[in-house]
Amino acid sequence: SVQLQLPRDAAFGLFSIARSAGLLAHCIEQLRVGKVIRPRSRYTGPTLDDRHLRPAADDDGKQTKVGMINKNRLFKVVE
Repeated sequence: SVQLQLPRDAAFGLFSIARSAGLLAHCIEQLRVGKVIRPRSRYTGPTLDDRHLRPAADDDGKQTKVGMINKNRLFKVVE
């Protein structure tokens, strides 16, 4: 923003404008198609259940417990 001589707090405004333009584009596309567009994707990468993979260490250097990760998992694992 220094090169463009923008105010220091202009980043949030630019971010908001860009997000709003994207949101409006999606809304216009959904109105044109006539239905809500939902992504049909499924994660196919490695899971924490893979035995050869280990969870990353926390910031304090302690190893993360797999049980805690499973407890806090947001999405159910789909087989």
